Amino acid sequence: MQSPEIQENLTRLFQSNKVVFWQDPDGEYQESVETLIPSGVRLIDLNTEPKLKVKVDLELGEPDQQFLIYEPYPKPSPEDDWLLSVRFYAAPFAADRSTQILQQLGLESMTLRDHVSLRKKFFASKARLAALQKRVKPSDDALKLDRKMLATLAKCETNDLATLLITLFQELATEGSLDAQSKSLAEFARFGLEQSFWQQVESGFGYVSEQPSLKNLLLAMLVTDLYYSTGQLPSGIQGLRLPEVAESNVVVCLGRWRDSASYSAAYDKLSAQAAEILKLQSQLSELETEKLLDNRSFVVIEQLIASRLRDRLLAEADSLDEAIFCNLVQARKNSYWASPLLADNDDVARSAFQKVYQALDVAARFMGLTSADSPGFASAREGVDLYQKQFFKIDQYYRLICEAGAAINEQGWDLLKPLLSEVEARYSQRYLTPLALNWGKLLERGPLEDGEDTSLLSNWKVEGVVPQQSFYKSKIKPVLDKPGDRRVFVVISDAFRYEAAEELTRELNGSNRISAELGSLLGVLPSYTKLGMAALLPHHSLSYKDARVLVDGQPSASLEDRNKLLGQEQGAAIKAESFMAMRKDEGRDFVRPYQVIYIYHNKVDAIGDSASTESGTFDAVRDSIDELAAICNKIINSLNGSQVFVTADHGFLYQESAPADVNKHGRTEADDLVEQKKRYVIGHKLPDNDTAYRGNISDTSGADTDLNFWVPKGIGRFHFIGGARFVHGGAMPQEVLVPLINVRQLKGKHAEGAVSRTTGVTVMGQNFRISTLRYRFQLVQTEAVSERVKPLTVKVGLYDVTTAMDSVSNVEVLHLASTSASLDDKLQEVWLTLDSQAYDSQKRYALVLQNAETGIEEARVDVAINLAFSMDF
Repeated sequence: MQSPEIQENLTRLFQSNKVVFWQDPDGEYQESVETLIPSGVRLIDLNTEPKLKVKVDLELGEPDQQFLIYEPYPKPSPEDDWLLSVRFYAAPFAADRSTQILQQLGLESMTLRDHVSLRKKFFASKARLAALQKRVKPSDDALKLDRKMLATLAKCETNDLATLLITLFQELATEGSLDAQSKSLAEFARFGLEQSFWQQVESGFGYVSEQPSLKNLLLAMLVTDLYYSTGQLPSGIQGLRLPEVAESNVVVCLGRWRDSASYSAAYDKLSAQAAEILKLQSQLSELETEKLLDNRSFVVIEQLIASRLRDRLLAEADSLDEAIFCNLVQARKNSYWASPLLADNDDVARSAFQKVYQALDVAARFMGLTSADSPGFASAREGVDLYQKQFFKIDQYYRLICEAGAAINEQGWDLLKPLLSEVEARYSQRYLTPLALNWGKLLERGPLEDGEDTSLLSNWKVEGVVPQQSFYKSKIKPVLDKPGDRRVFVVISDAFRYEAAEELTRELNGSNRISAELGSLLGVLPSYTKLGMAALLPHHSLSYKDARVLVDGQPSASLEDRNKLLGQEQGAAIKAESFMAMRKDEGRDFVRPYQVIYIYHNKVDAIGDSASTESGTFDAVRDSIDELAAICNKIINSLNGSQVFVTADHGFLYQESAPADVNKHGRTEADDLVEQKKRYVIGHKLPDNDTAYRGNISDTSGADTDLNFWVPKGIGRFHFIGGARFVHGGAMPQEVLVPLINVRQLKGKHAEGAVSRTTGVTVMGQNFRISTLRYRFQLVQTEAVSERVKPLTVKVGLYDVTTAMDSVSNVEVLHLASTSASLDDKLQEVWLTLDSQAYDSQKRYALVLQNAETGIEEARVDVAINLAFSMDF
């Protein structure tokens, strides 16, 4: 240390101390000490002055006199130290490099001087010293000082050993391999800290090796984590398990790593490599499924769980406990490897796992509804009621399963192929075929009553269901006839069927200030676009000219045609894409002159009605639900619309497996044939057909025409031109039961209660005192999930909240999504594992629940941590 620096430090010390004790064991400054003391300070050189005299001078001398005691030899032992009591109150000072470093770091213990001296290479850099200075506390001992030096070299955010290890593992992942070299570990060796690092790893994690490596450490930690959560290990890797006393630290460390949005991708990469090194996939058959459910160590275990859940579903399809199975699947959907909160990467396709579990969840419900043949019904009213309450779910579940299956196939996984085959067989054999037979009985010509045919085809009506051709008269005109400035929006989506409308209704009811109610119309027959679209327009009559459908004698097929027809009712027609492209002010200017606006949307029919694109039918349904919701929200929220009707011209049938047989009897070369499609034939004086239902368009649409039609019995097709899987035009409920959603803007008190929100969560119990490393908490979902109350995903962990939020446990993720009003159904438990360390009774600890999506704190409960002394043994 240079003389000016010594003088400056001594002057600073004497500003707040009467006595300063300068230790100079090598006597380096014995000849110059007198020139270095500040003015007014008396020098006491212990090499020349007796100890007793020094004590007397200090205690009985002038009260304002300041003293510099200079000791030019090694410090004596406490038994031989006459000035021991003086050392307790005198300010220590030294001018050697090690002591200077201690003082710069603000460390209280001068016993660290030799320790610092051993690390002099580290302290040769002012930048490293300055970085360390920000981490050090006055009370730090040699172990903590070394750890903070290690953290400084590795550029860790915090100083704990778990974070240090995660940072080093991250370096391996960045290099792409467990066999890569850690740059930080090389730095530890360069500055003489590598031995200290491995000693700390041994102390904290029980890892001992003659040739320690990060690769082998991580293998051992992953194996230990697997054992901790399952209580079982394949025989081939049992020798890698770390000591039991270290298990909690392993669990907490790996748990934090997985929970880190920044580092979890590195965990995915290295754990996948570790699974290959351990040959884990070939050994998993030894492990029980139920014990694996809480494990997050390896993605191959998640694959095993998914496969076994699929096998259970197939094996127990007709006797499955649906609630238990779906709860298991729901838990998997929110597990680490399928978490919607984490992104896909090269090592884990989380979105694919989400689709797998979505498919399993829906398939379980599908199996429950198809465990026996569909129930019969004696009347059209009874059949419609059954469809709207139960049967539509089978169509909807089928679509959702196929949708998920397509996404999984894109990933190249064969996981769901056996399940999809079973679903396809059930959908056809246990649902469509029985439904077609039962519905067909109503369509057949019945007995004559007073000379009249009683079949449904001749009496095309269902009690309580508005005919499609009466839509404007029954639904729109009554609204417009009410007093005041009224405006109605009608959104017509081509081939948007009932089951999809039910999903859209639920989505709309989850929007703020919107109420949606699903009903139905009895569609015209044949159920095809030209007739269905015409029936929905305001009209006095429908008629035909060749194959064209006329409305009040006018053409109705084009947008221009429909604008002319609607203009007579102070209305307008517009395509959905044009409507959505309008800015708010443009949209308001457009609708201002009109009382009724028809918005035409075409996605499902455009995709499905072509052989080259029909495989994308269910994707088109998904897009339609999203787009129709966006249209309704724009009308309500941007254009101040208060009344919207969403409907369709017809529905459709779709199966993933195309039927093999064609009903060739539907082909005719009659001269007066008008139209011939896959599910209908229209002509004049069509004869009876044993394989098709024959009807009159005048009976099934109210049109003024003598045209007849055929529709194939059941789900048959007349030909496959234009594709075989997507069809419409026939008389099945999926084709003719047209959805009608009444969407309204809520105002006043009604709007206040129609605000979407997430459910809440509370912690059961109080006065929590934790005395073991593993502790159970019970959480309660405060509201049942509904259309307006959304599920909540929370991260649950224990934290030191004395000054900041320092995690002291693993973090678990819970998904609160119960739809039940029962408290038992809304109760969930979570087990947390504490980091094995000393816990200060003076610090404040808390159980903290954070919204996993937003990071907002949902709940906090104070806890006391007082680990039993037996944990030390």
